[in-house]
Amino acid sequence: MGVYFLNYQPYSDGPALVAEQKREGGWAAVNDLYDAPPESAEQVIHPERYGTDPPTEVELADEHADNWERVRPERRRDYAEIGQSGVAAMFAYPLYAEEGSVRSYASDVVGPRTWLNYTDSGEISRFDPLNYGFDAAAGWDGDRLHVYRSADGETGYVWRLVWDSPDEATEFRGAYESLLTFWGAEQVGEDTYRVADGEFADAFHLTVEGDTVTVVNAPSVDSLSAVRESVDTDASTPEPTATPAPDEGRRRRVRRRRRRPRRAPRPPGSRSWPRW
Repeated sequence: MGVYFLNYQPYSDGPALVAEQKREGGWAAVNDLYDAPPESAEQVIHPERYGTDPPTEVELADEHADNWERVRPERRRDYAEIGQSGVAAMFAYPLYAEEGSVRSYASDVVGPRTWLNYTDSGEISRFDPLNYGFDAAAGWDGDRLHVYRSADGETGYVWRLVWDSPDEATEFRGAYESLLTFWGAEQVGEDTYRVADGEFADAFHLTVEGDTVTVVNAPSVDSLSAVRESVDTDASTPEPTATPAPDEGRRRRVRRRRRRPRRAPRPPGSRSWPRW
């Protein structure tokens, strides 16, 4: 679902950008988009930023150990840019998952009423159905991700994001911590988390410096410093605490709510419903 949401973003937000350009300059302004397309998904999500808020070119130096190397695909860029649409898709994905405490996560990060755009009559907007500009994703100003591979074939990455302000960087970190908690992470250090099982089983290290967030991912806590040697996983290590599973009553309520389209509508083209 996350990849679907990422790919769907231009179809959800593109019409609003075109409408904004036509409103300001007629069809000539719309035609100008072919010569000067948006520089980022953010400029499509927020049409008022088109042409005025270029994304930051994020710098990220490699700091991996000798037995790790940067993955550099042939005939392709050797780094990724996730963008605001990717950040929003990442945070929205748990709404469609079959496990985890959706109600708690939705109250902390994003819920169906925030993720979906509604008309005044209470129906999902056919013009712009999905909201990629909710608070946890808003304020994105640029990002860069490097992937690394060890001599044993294990992989990890470093993802650096720049935000419009330190407050928005801190807000992203809090939302990302909630996301990790949703997927069963336990905190094993001041900035370090570990997901023991499941599709996201890995170790994660988060730091915030001003308006910049750096996420380091590795197969284990011990290998975080091999992916990025400046990582300190020993700082103020608390006793690990597992994320409590939702009670059976909550799971039953969630399943009943999934049958109610007004409370849990699905995005266009999707067969899955937000679990709410």
